[in-house]
Amino acid sequence: MTDILSTIAAENGIIESNNTQANTDTDNQAATTDATEENKVTFTDLGIAKPILTALDRSGYTNPTPIQAQAIPFALEGRDLLLSAQTGSGKTAAFVIPVLDRLSRATSFDKLTKALILTPTRELAQQVHDSVRTYSKDM
Repeated sequence: MTDILSTIAAENGIIESNNTQANTDTDNQAATTDATEENKVTFTDLGIAKPILTALDRSGYTNPTPIQAQAIPFALEGRDLLLSAQTGSGKTAAFVIPVLDRLSRATSFDKLTKALILTPTRELAQQVHDSVRTYSKDM
């Protein structure tokens, strides 16, 4: 199923067509390890707002995982995301960081960004909640 979604996403220009294996480390381990040869992008390179970068840095995140490096630029442009990757690859941050970025840049007269995050379980909802709190700590 993942291969089908990846192929569809590549055909529609959502992701680059490559066959790199998804990182199976947890969000914390993957984000704090040195960047691989294919992924030398930092969160700063992605143009994320300073308060979010500060919170990411405080949490030890410097380099996005491959799914984050591919998805965040599209989401920052306001494009829809359809992500499929293994558990622990950083999907939550891939969609939460752009939402928080937009919220952090909004003026008091421009609070049009709203987000509804649905999860299939309470445990996942708690994990998403914790991520949002961590990444938005300096907003």
